[in-house]
Parts: sequence; C-alpha cells; structure tokens
Amino acid sequence: MKIILFCLSFLVVFLSDSRREKRHAYHISKTDMSFKPSEKSLQITMHIFIDDLELAFEKQGQTKLFIGTEKEKKEVNDLIINYLKNNFNIQVNNKKVAYDWVGKEPTSDKQALWIYLEIKNIRDIRNILVENKVLTEVFADQKNIIQISIPSKKQGYFLLSKSKPMDSTAF
Repeated sequence: MKIILFCLSFLVVFLSDSRREKRHAYHISKTDMSFKPSEKSLQITMHIFIDDLELAFEKQGQTKLFIGTEKEKKEVNDLIINYLKNNFNIQVNNKKVAYDWVGKEPTSDKQALWIYLEIKNIRDIRNILVENKVLTEVFADQKNIIQISIPSKKQGYFLLSKSKPMDSTAF
C-alpha cells in the first residue's frame, strides 16, 4: 500500500511539474518607457510571454504561429502590431500619439518576446496616460506593469489590469 501511495504521489508531482514547464502560473507583462530628450523620442520595450500571446491569437482564429522560432509565420509582426494598436495606447501631454514598430526578438530562453516601439518627435513630457489591455481578454488575473523614466524628473510606475486598464501621471 505504501508503495502504491508513493507511486501515486510521485506521478502527481511529476505531472504537475511537467505542466508547469509548459505554462507559467502567473500572467504578467512589463513595459519600460524611456524618454530620450536628445533624440526627441519615447522608446518603449515590452516583455510578453510567447505562449500567452499565442493564446490571444488563437482566440482570434490564428493558430500555429510559432512566434520567436525559425518556423514563425510571416504575418506575425503584422498581427502583433494590430494587436497592440487595439490594446496598448498612449497619450503624451493630453494628445494621443502613435508609435512605430521597431522590432521584436525572443528572450534567450525563448519563453517571452522583447517588443520594441518608438514614439518620435516628443520634445518634452509634462504628463502621460497609458492604456494597456494586453492579454486582459485572455486572463482575468493578467497584470501589466509600466515603468516610465524621464531624465531629471520622477519616474512613473503603473500596475494595470482588466479592472484598471489605464493610468496617468504628471511630471
């Protein structure tokens, strides 16, 4: 009987650990926004888990995208750009601004993506509003962390979620 219980306990732990390797237990993205006055730009770096992003695209009918791999489908960049335009918006100095796609790359462990965006022709930042609904339609517990860095001014931090998709701060 002890052997059977030991074997069952081992299988439960083994199966739980193997599932955990495929999916992570938390749902979070991180976005760093850094104002570069000399370049008159706001540079944006997003860190998003690939499996979560693929799940969002699956809900839209896009499957087997192989994001971040050699088999990645050619439409992936356009899908990500359109997804972000619908779920990630910024106002600077009370005006909605558009960002340009710079690129993306997988993290070294191939679990997440670094996405690079840029807003050009920003002379100064007096206030900023960020709406980040990324992945909140997929996970009820999704959290989106925003960090804003502006030289010689205070930094801004937001923790956004499905129930609080936007926040703002003045500098």
